[in-house]
Amino acid sequence: MERMYLTMLHTLPSTRRSKSKHTEHEEAEMLLECYLQEIGSALNNLELTECQIESTEKFVSFRLDSARNRLLQVDVLATIASAIFAFGAFTLAVFSVNLPTSLFVDPQYANGWLFELVVGLTLSCMISCFALLWFYFSSRFQNTETFVTLPQS
Repeated sequence: MERMYLTMLHTLPSTRRSKSKHTEHEEAEMLLECYLQEIGSALNNLELTECQIESTEKFVSFRLDSARNRLLQVDVLATIASAIFAFGAFTLAVFSVNLPTSLFVDPQYANGWLFELVVGLTLSCMISCFALLWFYFSSRFQNTETFVTLPQS
């Protein structure tokens, strides 16, 4: 421990062989203990910073998961809307086929009210499905919006 005083050894080479006082030894120990405390404090600060980084990383991960879930909901809504349009297109395609049937030849149905009935029912089914989807998903989208700020360091 006494050889920690490099300046004194450099300036006074005669003190290399002489025994130093007991107090000089204690001063070196106190100096090393001070450095040890500083290193411990720095390690504690590093551990605290690591915990803050991990918590921020988890927070960002939760926000990204929430955004991904909302995008999946929009994707499901678009898929259901396209299925509703496909239903309407299928009904239109069935009635636009040029096949002779008794529905169009029979004088009871010749005035075209059957076609208007089917088109009206198809449109009402499509509109009601869209309305149900709108109410269901609009309430779900409003409840999932949360704003949380990042923790301050």
